[in-house]
This record gives sequence, structure tokens and C-alpha cells, in this order.
Amino acid sequence: MKRFFSKRWHSIPVGIVAVVLALVLVAGGTLAAVGYGFFTSTLQVQVEEAMVVAIWPDWDNLQPYGSVDDVIIALGGTPESPEISITTIPGYAGAGFVAGESIVIPVNFRNAGDGQLNLGALVSGGGGLVLEYIWQTNSGPASTNESGQDMCREFVASGTWDCLSSWAGTIDGGGGKSGSAVVGAQVLFVRIMAPGNIVAPTTYTFTVTFTRY
Repeated sequence: MKRFFSKRWHSIPVGIVAVVLALVLVAGGTLAAVGYGFFTSTLQVQVEEAMVVAIWPDWDNLQPYGSVDDVIIALGGTPESPEISITTIPGYAGAGFVAGESIVIPVNFRNAGDGQLNLGALVSGGGGLVLEYIWQTNSGPASTNESGQDMCREFVASGTWDCLSSWAGTIDGGGGKSGSAVVGAQVLFVRIMAPGNIVAPTTYTFTVTFTRY
């Protein structure tokens, strides 16, 4: 070992040259392993809600219907959180919404995305009232034509009613249809029933939350 360090290369001890070369190789290997960044970019993405929900009269073209003809169905709130009220027409000779009657409200879902979306419903409140649904697509036949689109204004629910709180549906993408009465629209018919053997005369309140999952 002493003989190795005593040797010289151009008057420089060979041992010192070897140590310096070893340090350079180690440092170079460390830098190569760690690497370095030469380009940095920040990406910001704003995601909007894909689902659009439309309810008559302001946001859809299919009216509620049922066995009641002496009530006012008013739509308030916002498109994201609508508030629907059903009250008796002031001064009307009829009895209003009473036990044994029902009202059906069409709810039109549209998916602005390209892929399918899964939806479900959660219902709370309502007292003795019953909320049921039928989920279906408007397949016509078209009865009139508006703005170049086939319309079916006689589109009503058909089939077996089920409890709304157990509803789940798959909404196709591509923008959907602009109204329940348009052929091809995907519509959830919600029926509000007042059972004759349960409902007492008072004001009942439902809260319905539709959820994507």
C-alpha cells in the first residue's frame, strides 16, 4: 500500500489521482440516478355537473297530470334545487288535493357527457303521502312538430309504479333530449298519492335527493 501511494504520475502521487477519479465516478453516478427536471407545467381542469334536470313549467315541456284539476302547481327555487308546491286554487269551488287523489310530475333527466351515468333517489318526509315512480323513454308516436323536432305531448306513464326511494337508473350520454315531450327523452314520472285511509288535511313536505354514483 505504501509502495502504491509512493508512486508518482507527472510528479502527482498516483494514490491521490485514483482517489479523485473514484470520487468523480461516484458523484457522476449519483447525479445520473437522481436526474433533474428541465420542464414543469401546471394543469388546471374545471369539471361541471353533467346532469341537467328539467321540470314543468319553466324548464320542461310536459305538464303534470292526474286526478286533480283544482290546484296550482308552482315551481320555485333554482334549476339545481327546485321547490314544487301544490296548493288549492284560491276561491275555487272544488276541494283541492284531497285523500284518494294523485298527481304525476314528469322529471326529464339529460346527460351532457359522452358516457353513461348512474343515478339513484333518496326520499325523506312526506308523512302519510306516498311517492312512486315509473322510469321510461318517450318512444312516440309523434303528434306534432316544433322547431324540427318530433313531439309527443300525450306522453304519459305506463307500467307498474314502484317506491321512489328505491329508484336507480342509467342515463345515456350525448346531451339527451331537451324536453320530456320530445321523442327519445328519458323521463322519471313521479306520482304523489294521498291514500284515502291515511291522509289528514294538513301540509305535507317531501325532500327528494337525486344522486350520481
